[in-house]
Amino acid sequence: MRWVVAAVLFAACSTDNPSLVIERQGGTLATATDAGWTHGSVVLTGDPGVFTFPQSVALRLTIVDDVTSEMPMQVTIANPKIEPYGSGQASVTIAPRCEAMACTGEVSIASAGSSMLAITADGPNGQERDCFYYAVADATADADALKANLETQQRDCRFAK
Repeated sequence: MRWVVAAVLFAACSTDNPSLVIERQGGTLATATDAGWTHGSVVLTGDPGVFTFPQSVALRLTIVDDVTSEMPMQVTIANPKIEPYGSGQASVTIAPRCEAMACTGEVSIASAGSSMLAITADGPNGQERDCFYYAVADATADADALKANLETQQRDCRFAK
């Protein structure tokens, strides 16, 4: 019975499949709250005039041991970088900084449209890379088509060198 528990603990601590996790929160990094983080990219749509610009978006970066796990464990993270990928409306206003197992940064969205960001950070197995999109569109836009286009760009961005 004892070595079964040890095997379970070993499996929970494995970092064979680390993944960079990107979370966002509308607003500045200074106003971000612990409970306000939302996982992943987004397409926002609304009537003309609903959105004001520039918009600040806070980002939180973590690396987890296995993103498919029910309870992934955060692992060490260092040397984060957020860079625009291709053309877009986003610019980095606060370069990411790390504390313990997470890094935070901030981008500014200048106007309606879409932006792709290439995000890298070093974990226990070397550099991890992912890409994040943020789009603001008129309510009459085909949000599903925009999202599909951005997800294709996101796949291209993930594998770009």
